[in-house]
Amino acid sequence: MTGQANSAPRQFELWLYYSETSKTGLRWLPGQKWRKADETAGGINPNSGYAILFYKENKKKVRFPCHKIVWYLEHKVWPRDNQINHKNYNRSDNKLSNLEFLEGSDSYLHTIQKIDRRSIGELPRYVSWNSRDKKYQGAVRINGERKALGYNTCINQIHKKAIDLVNNEFNRNFSYEYVTNCNFCQECPNLVELKNSNML
Repeated sequence: MTGQANSAPRQFELWLYYSETSKTGLRWLPGQKWRKADETAGGINPNSGYAILFYKENKKKVRFPCHKIVWYLEHKVWPRDNQINHKNYNRSDNKLSNLEFLEGSDSYLHTIQKIDRRSIGELPRYVSWNSRDKKYQGAVRINGERKALGYNTCINQIHKKAIDLVNNEFNRNFSYEYVTNCNFCQECPNLVELKNSNML
């Protein structure tokens, strides 16, 4: 396992300890000014789904991802961005048993990261809404380059195309994250698959 050994940006081990029962995975150690001992440290960002530790330093707000701190407290290795993956795709679940360390380039790690986007109200992975054309569009980043997947009125068709490409290019086995609130699902060729998966 590689990483930035013993080079965490702050001395987190003097402030915090890992707690499986904390909603962020972290609690404050005793003796912290303005912070109650054993209280949950940080909170959940509703936009990204990540647990974030935030505090003021020199009158400026400083933030750090809680999952990276949890990993550092256990392994004394400060990971690069995207090196820590949440196995159950839930970004706010920072139990040690749910975290895994990934090797690879930044672009590769960014591509294979997967989250349960529906839990934070987002579209399926690799899908976005094009407000100008009033259609959904898809894109996947491969070897640092963005590969566009075209436009479609159906969320699930774009998503399926993207997942098939990622599984083929990166030898992954991602399952589809079909949504059931697509306005065009009655015409969607994936409707049978959705019904068979008990999602409808």
